[in-house]
Amino acid sequence: MKPFFVILIILTFIAVNGLIRKFFLHTGGNITATAFAQIQDGMTETEVEEILGGLASHYGHVCFCGPNSEIGIFGEWTKEREAITVIFYKGKACEKRMGATPSPYGRQPSIRSPLWRIQRIFGPE
Repeated sequence: MKPFFVILIILTFIAVNGLIRKFFLHTGGNITATAFAQIQDGMTETEVEEILGGLASHYGHVCFCGPNSEIGIFGEWTKEREAITVIFYKGKACEKRMGATPSPYGRQPSIRSPLWRIQRIFGPE
């Protein structure tokens, strides 16, 4: 009877781990030139996420230098060696880039935590 419970615990762990990865740690996977072309200036972050297949894998701040020096957010969607970066100003896309995945070394931590992802998934629309 004991081996049965050990197997049951292992299978439960695998299932829970898979669900956590799928729903809480999943990032966009549609990193293609076609998806990149669909992203237009003025799109909301949600619209960009729909095109790219989910939340960005990394978020950061970007400064718009000028008389008012305002702060925006960038999202970076990555897949293997490709990345799409979209800059949002006041909640709207204003610039996009596609290229090789940047090195994670020396980069600031993401400004959006796993808790933010959970709230984004289960929070009100």
